[in-house]
Amino acid sequence: MTMSRSVLLINRASGGNERGLIASQVCDVVHQAFVDDGHQMTALVIDPWKIEDEIKDAMASQPDSIIIGGGDGSVSTAARLLGGTGIALGILP
Repeated sequence: MTMSRSVLLINRASGGNERGLIASQVCDVVHQAFVDDGHQMTALVIDPWKIEDEIKDAMASQPDSIIIGGGDGSVSTAARLLGGTGIALGILP
């Protein structure tokens, strides 16, 4: 069985902060869940002004999927960049 490789990018400024969620803690929990299930994952909390560059950097590593944690802007940027690439997009609202 081939292990999937994913990149998790969580927008530091996404709305979860208003609900008491800390981006780094969410990142750690999701990362650990994937690793515990046998997947390779790189997980980063990113600044909102770096989203497009971070997605492009993640794409360059040719993962099986890129998972975006954030709001509409983060998700739409990822969808625009990943469309037609063959890299799956995961969304962590």
